[in-house]
Amino acid sequence: ELDLVANIFAGFTGCAFEDGRFAASPEAYQSWEWRWRSLLDANPDVHFAWHSDTPYISEPKAMEEIHAFVTRIDYREDGSACLPPDWAADDLLTVEEVLPIMTIEGAYALLRDQEIGSLKAGKLADLIILSDNPLEVESEEIRDIQVLMTMVGGNVEYCLEGYEAFCP
Repeated sequence: ELDLVANIFAGFTGCAFEDGRFAASPEAYQSWEWRWRSLLDANPDVHFAWHSDTPYISEPKAMEEIHAFVTRIDYREDGSACLPPDWAADDLLTVEEVLPIMTIEGAYALLRDQEIGSLKAGKLADLIILSDNPLEVESEEIRDIQVLMTMVGGNVEYCLEGYEAFCP
């Protein structure tokens, strides 16, 4: 009724739980932690938008964020994986659910969905070109997808070296 937007983190802090840097709730309540699947299922009319501490905490890594939503696997700085605890392992979203959360729903949360967040005539050309389609690769491969080009407002802001043909 209030048309609120729930902002949710993608990156599951599995390594922080495993390494003891982040304390989980008491065991009786752990099944309530980071329950995005349950939250979406229970609230089909609520807008959910992706939240990140980027760029203040780390560099933007959209593919790693999508991977985290769909696998719950976290990675240490050395690249080693931290699997989610049992109480979080089944709380997965699909790529089809994640992409709108990270695009048009984020624009909606900013009250800018009429100008950004989707590709449509009259909207700003904010887009990326990827090396693979996240809808077509295995979930384990999503974090390996490379951003070849980033365009903001119709201007190329980033072009991966060697892919200048994609960057007008």
